[in-house]
Amino acid sequence: MSPARRDPSPTADTLGAAERSARYDALVADHAPAVLRYLYGVVGSRQAAEDLAQETYLRAWENLDRLRDPSRARSWLFAIAANTARRHLRRRGRFGWLPVDALLRSGSHALQVDGLDAPAIPLEHALGTLSAADRQLVLLVGLEGFTIREAADVLSISPAAAKKRWQRACVRLRPLIDAARADQNSETGR
Repeated sequence: MSPARRDPSPTADTLGAAERSARYDALVADHAPAVLRYLYGVVGSRQAAEDLAQETYLRAWENLDRLRDPSRARSWLFAIAANTARRHLRRRGRFGWLPVDALLRSGSHALQVDGLDAPAIPLEHALGTLSAADRQLVLLVGLEGFTIREAADVLSISPAAAKKRWQRACVRLRPLIDAARADQNSETGR
């Protein structure tokens, strides 16, 4: 009797694993800089953000089979990142300082608050005046370009609550940013 011949072609399990791995690699490649930028803005520490990004990717890998709609991969991944950041902040019991200047230099994104381009340093101060929930929403919508509805999904809140938070944050940020811009203009003689 001869030994059973192994078929050299990949099995269905191997194809499933290869497809899963390819989906994960694409997810990370497409969104890694934005996830890191978001986490950095939330926790204010590059090292903590990198650690949280790794935790986010680990959770994404473990739960990749739960992502049924690939068109929602970005929101799904950011929801994992937001939950990971919330757990971290609860453990720490505080929000870190937000180094937005470095955040803005890290990519080609500019923070837009209700159509207003904000200078980085005054924006750091202004964001520091917001609640943790409002700050996360501003980072998602203003920096990463999520719609209010997408940000609501990421933060597990209703679109109406997200819209209200966005409006409240814009009302609060606008005078702080306008005052900082006026100060900058008076210093430069404009």
